[in-house]
Amino acid sequence: MLTTLLKFSLGLTYKEHLKSNPLYNNITCRNKVNFGMNDDIFATSRNGHLLKDTFDKKNNSLDIYSSGLYPANVLSNLAKKPFVFDGVECASIEGFLQSLKTKDIDEQKKICAMHGGSAKKASKKLTDWKDTQKLYWLGKEYDRNSEEYQELLTEAFFQCYMQNEVFRTALDSTKGIKLTHKSGKNDKASTILTADEFTGILTLIRDRENQ
Repeated sequence: MLTTLLKFSLGLTYKEHLKSNPLYNNITCRNKVNFGMNDDIFATSRNGHLLKDTFDKKNNSLDIYSSGLYPANVLSNLAKKPFVFDGVECASIEGFLQSLKTKDIDEQKKICAMHGGSAKKASKKLTDWKDTQKLYWLGKEYDRNSEEYQELLTEAFFQCYMQNEVFRTALDSTKGIKLTHKSGKNDKASTILTADEFTGILTLIRDRENQ
């Protein structure tokens, strides 16, 4: 019902619109992706709401969004995509990122095991880093504005890319496409990962591994 009611400015139904999206309809990805995940990553709706098509054909860009159509949903840090980093089991990139706000290694590991809103909620009260601009990973302190911190972030994303086929396939499918994250922030002092850092790291890994 939802797919027939929604109309676009071009007069296309939602299903017809999807057919014009090369990323969503990437047959190679559909055949390659491991469907052992809890959610259907190719779903077109969630909880009665249509997922947003964030591929901009005119500008050849994809906006990464957790409630977007594949591959935007999988590329979201909130998405569940398990990997192991420095011996710590991470359920998502978001879990890893939010864990950096605490010095407590046991607490870090608990947050790393989370994904989606649960990971963000778990670190909601961990705000001291905004005053100190210091973040932590397994007992080591990192200056928010340091090159060393950027290297830590890049390596975490790279390990997820190498270990998680679903994430790797989704990122590789965007080769040649500009990645954006419009819902993200770009003030380093108030966020552990800016929108530009996020899309920059993904683009770096994708282009480096697909030369």
